[in-house]
Amino acid sequence: MMVRIVAIIFVSFIISMANLGSPVIGQVAFEEDEAETISPGAVDKEELADLKDHPLDLNTVSFDQLLKLPVIDSRLARAVILYRQQKGFTEVEELKNVPGMSDEIFEGIAPYIKVEPIRVPVALQGDFRWRMKLAKPDSEAYLNADPKFQNPPYVYNRTRLKYGNHYETGWVLRHGGAQSGSGSEPAISFHNLWKYYLTKYWLVMRDVYSFDKIVIGNYKLQYNQGLIFYYPLATELVRPIKIKAKDVAEDRGTAPNTYFRGVAVNKRIKQFDLGFFYSNKKLDASLNPDGTVKQSLIAIRANMGYITSDKELERNDKLTEELIGGRIAYNFLRDSQIGFMGYQSKYSPMINPPEEKGYYLFRGKRNRVFGFDFNTWYRKLNLFVEYAKCIGYGEAWLIQPMLKLSKFTLWTTIYKYDPDYYNEHSSATTIVGRKDEDWNENGIFLGGKYEDRKREVQIYFRPVRHPWREDNLMPTTDKEFWFNIKQRVSGKLELYFRQWNHWYDKKIENRDLYQSWKKTRVQITWNPDGKVRFRVRWDGRKNSIYELKQVDRGHLIFGDLKYNATRKLKLEGRLIFFEGEPGVALSEIEFLWPMGLTPFHWWTYGKGVRYYLMVTQKITKSTRLWIKYENTRYLNDYGINRPENKQELDKIIRSRRHVFRLQWDVKW
Repeated sequence: MMVRIVAIIFVSFIISMANLGSPVIGQVAFEEDEAETISPGAVDKEELADLKDHPLDLNTVSFDQLLKLPVIDSRLARAVILYRQQKGFTEVEELKNVPGMSDEIFEGIAPYIKVEPIRVPVALQGDFRWRMKLAKPDSEAYLNADPKFQNPPYVYNRTRLKYGNHYETGWVLRHGGAQSGSGSEPAISFHNLWKYYLTKYWLVMRDVYSFDKIVIGNYKLQYNQGLIFYYPLATELVRPIKIKAKDVAEDRGTAPNTYFRGVAVNKRIKQFDLGFFYSNKKLDASLNPDGTVKQSLIAIRANMGYITSDKELERNDKLTEELIGGRIAYNFLRDSQIGFMGYQSKYSPMINPPEEKGYYLFRGKRNRVFGFDFNTWYRKLNLFVEYAKCIGYGEAWLIQPMLKLSKFTLWTTIYKYDPDYYNEHSSATTIVGRKDEDWNENGIFLGGKYEDRKREVQIYFRPVRHPWREDNLMPTTDKEFWFNIKQRVSGKLELYFRQWNHWYDKKIENRDLYQSWKKTRVQITWNPDGKVRFRVRWDGRKNSIYELKQVDRGHLIFGDLKYNATRKLKLEGRLIFFEGEPGVALSEIEFLWPMGLTPFHWWTYGKGVRYYLMVTQKITKSTRLWIKYENTRYLNDYGINRPENKQELDKIIRSRRHVFRLQWDVKW
């Protein structure tokens, strides 16, 4: 009882203290995630939550469904399927008999699996999700603004229906709310609902019509280590050591411009894995006066395709991409595979960004990419090789040996990306990150990991070289170093430390200057009784330009609390203080929505305070309500009484704002 009282007082203290704080200054951007990953197998938290409510039946589960489980890779998934074909399962404990299954792996996946009696009637399952967001600056000036500046609510719906393990259908509707000063979204009508607001829909069939999997509608592709197709989770701070490729998967996202719409199928014939995919999709893009597409392909993807302004409405469905491709892989020995894959995309109208946008950008009506991959295990040693070629242009390849012992994992990745390897359907495993200049890096990635029940240690070092420079904007060399240690002092206390450094060359005012940024994190987590979790974190950042002897610093500190008041009621609150000198970016992350894949990052160049409070209430066994209130206060409210233009309004929005979010989930 005393712990509960302390928890409630602490949440109240967070709210009251934040309201007493002075206004502050800041900006919002994406940077990093609390569930950052450099280990193998990034996990989709929402998928795991669904599996906990509806565990997988070991006697009917498909290969691709097994890959959704944590720690399960393709080797182990195939071993489970083979064991079931030979013996079948009568209880969950028999999973321990599968070759390669350890006690640690079994404990990690046990909550998400079950064994049903034979001939159980197929059940109809489903879920309905409704989201609403209302964001308003805490300013009279905003409320006095012209109505066209004031944003309507954000509304979202996702509905899914499942019939046993074989069939699933669903859709996503999204009304984003117009951006300030940019007009309004199209009115909600049957025509507009289909054309503008139905962002994704899909039908998935497993183990039907002699195919292992068929996806009709919106889907995404992920093979091997991502040289040709890859869809990274937002929870990846850096690329995992070894991607747990999921082949074809339905696309439940909200960005209309991303991924594919059409049909994709998978089929396994003895030792061969066969895949075919076709997509014909409209994309939003700006056009040149001659009718060709003005933007680069990666810029088009980055624009997402949301319709929240008159300008975005003008770009709607101006580009068509027709893609066709396939993959064939041969499995030999016990743990070896060689595969070949390729695709062709046709664009109408032609892609033709202006020369000033960049030299190494794809221009044309057709793009073709082909490649091969090889993966083999010998006891604890894994060797992976992947190669891809953009026909008529550049190539990309990587070689990765990895040694996986009981507690240690050691790896080396050697890679090379040509600047004219044009493939916007992938994402590079580079320091630069996913930008137009991804494909311009040669490097080596050396790392190791140690993990036992009390501690986890990870370290890596990556020196790279950029062979080509455009307008002197591309660094010629980079070096990156990462070290983190997580120590479980007891069952209640955990300590965490991380050092992340990046050194690079960059041209400033016609001079090559050696620069660096260094990030340090110290974190303490205390879980006294399983119902309450306290966390305190300090982040520091130091930016240096060595030749100029210029050093800028910043820091961020927050405290948060999670409290399971009852089995049905959960409370969470966080209070953040940040302060940074000009040019120093600091961040903290929180998820926009519970178990969502899109984290929300504060990236600030100033001084400020922010807090939020979340309440999760389980109303019935199948109904859950989630509410979040966010408040941010800035240093300067600019003193504008009535904004006359968007620039003045943006200043007000950056002054103070509060946001309400609501999510309602129903499952059956």
